Amino acid sequence: MTPAKMTRTLLKLAATFVLLVCTTTTRAHAGEVTLKVKQTFKLDSVGNADVRLQVSAPTNVYTVIKLRNPNIAVLLRKIGAGRGWNLLENVDGSFNDMQSTIDIHYTQRGVARIEHGNTWSISSGPDEPRELVDVHDTTALFQEAGNTQWGLSTMIVRLECPAGSKNLKNDPAARCFSYEYEPSVPVNGNTDAQFNVDHKDTLMSCLAKCYSNEKFGYMWAARSRFDNTGSTTLSDYRVRFRIAGFSSWSPWHRASKVYPGQAVIDPYYPVFDFEKLNGITSPRPAMLETEYEYCRPDGEKVTQSDSRRLDIMGNNETIFSGLRASETLNWADRMEYMPVILASFTTPSDPVIQQLAGRVAGRTGGANAAADTDAAIKFLQAFWDFLSENKLAYQTPPGLFHGEQQGQHVKYPRDVLRNHAGTCIDLAIMWASTCEAVGLHAQLVCIPAHCFPVITLPNGTTVAIESTVMGHTTLLEATKLGQQDLQKAQQGDSIFVDIQAMRKAGFESADLPAVSPTFLTDEGYHFEPQLQQQQANAGQENGNNQSQAAPSLVGVWEFRGQLSVGSTFIGVALLQDGRMSSIAIIEKADGQRTQLNSTGTWQVHDNILVLTDQNGPMEFQFQFRGDELLIYHPRLQTWLAFHHPQPTSQG
Repeated sequence: MTPAKMTRTLLKLAATFVLLVCTTTTRAHAGEVTLKVKQTFKLDSVGNADVRLQVSAPTNVYTVIKLRNPNIAVLLRKIGAGRGWNLLENVDGSFNDMQSTIDIHYTQRGVARIEHGNTWSISSGPDEPRELVDVHDTTALFQEAGNTQWGLSTMIVRLECPAGSKNLKNDPAARCFSYEYEPSVPVNGNTDAQFNVDHKDTLMSCLAKCYSNEKFGYMWAARSRFDNTGSTTLSDYRVRFRIAGFSSWSPWHRASKVYPGQAVIDPYYPVFDFEKLNGITSPRPAMLETEYEYCRPDGEKVTQSDSRRLDIMGNNETIFSGLRASETLNWADRMEYMPVILASFTTPSDPVIQQLAGRVAGRTGGANAAADTDAAIKFLQAFWDFLSENKLAYQTPPGLFHGEQQGQHVKYPRDVLRNHAGTCIDLAIMWASTCEAVGLHAQLVCIPAHCFPVITLPNGTTVAIESTVMGHTTLLEATKLGQQDLQKAQQGDSIFVDIQAMRKAGFESADLPAVSPTFLTDEGYHFEPQLQQQQANAGQENGNNQSQAAPSLVGVWEFRGQLSVGSTFIGVALLQDGRMSSIAIIEKADGQRTQLNSTGTWQVHDNILVLTDQNGPMEFQFQFRGDELLIYHPRLQTWLAFHHPQPTSQG
């Protein structure tokens, strides 16, 4: 069974409050306590709790929270307590400007339940560890401390059991706190009960694994509420769920006694039959079925059932939020499910993506992109070239509405490859999947009406890529556009989805059907560089380890521009016989001028220009853009655009 849980632990509450203030406040000094959180659960005689949550923060943090979240109910939803399956009522609160404290008060039904005898239990989730500090009379104190990006947080949970409770115990192994208590119940009275089911109207088949994991509290598909509305005690209550045709019956959720006035709340996390979900291309109606039983005081067993209609969406169909239109206040509300959707569609383990990543890496000589920054840059360039050469293109997203909920048809990376096209979300997911497949750390960033990938290189540098311009410009230009996107994300509405962190949290990608090992070639993909690159690579090593000159590189090239080191001129002469000479003139802002001269040899290996002088060899990735020679400078971490010198006019 899955007994009722307490709300999110204070550590998570504190971390979430920190996220609410974004980056507009000043970081705390190391060791400084930033947030002080107190939460008190005052249990009544039938397992309900009067909950008070107090959060104290530095004035700057508190002010930002208040300005951005003036509605207490919405604030509670943002910190997680209002979106889980727990049943909250009578939410109220206030902001205390004098003490920079937020005070939230609500009632939570069904926090504790009877499992056997007169022992009530309160379960904590698998990711909710807490340290018991003290048990005194009928009160237990738990404490946690944690680090956030703003400093230390201290958190205290106070659990007050009903007067007369005894044998308070904490069992960390079972993730359960228990106490013994027997309410006073009339000997005679009437017997009555009410049963109700609340459920999500729409479930996404692409998130089937997420729905089955009760660790993700807000992903519940349904929840039941059983109320003893009579004046006698009911016994042996149990309930189970299934989605007919798509899942088996869940295990029974049980309570050995249900006292008058008590509510028992149970969530449903369906374990789907994935084979039955595969192949669904449009919404399918399904029936959520519920069975429940209980015994009256005279021993009579009551058995009832309940059915509710819901829709299961196709494998590629998504809705961005589980909130109704009337409940959404801002863009973040409308994008509630986006992190889970992006993590589920990112498939670095898909054999198709594994093969793609391997073949692209082969174009760079197979260097370890996960461990070497230069190798990672080569991989990104090779992947860009591959996609451009094979004519993958941006596709305008078609609109998708399911009832009043907005969403989008999203493709898995293998579908993008099959269709040779994808929306900004599709292309970003494909980039993240392929980069993750070679060990590079990827993020997907959403801003209003757009999504793009951000790749972290081994040296910590982040590269934002505007993937929708493939085939129309260079990777250099795409990274410039990506940097502009990133600045928008850092300054306005945005969602940063760290794929690696999502995996560690338990979010998994979907299981995809097996495809042919020759999927990529069957779809017409080629991995050999196109003619322009073949010409650039024409200078191959001869038996003396010398290179014949590549005709397209032979000649004099120059670059002029403002770089981080100062105003810069670079001239390079690449001779037909493999000799090289270069000059670099750098003028800093203070007028200081530096000139560097070099002579040596040059050669080409694959798509890498190797210049060897008195200091040894240095490798430069290059590509052509019209009559420009683009060279990536690893020390400056930027692309330089070289031109042939313009002829001097004669007067």
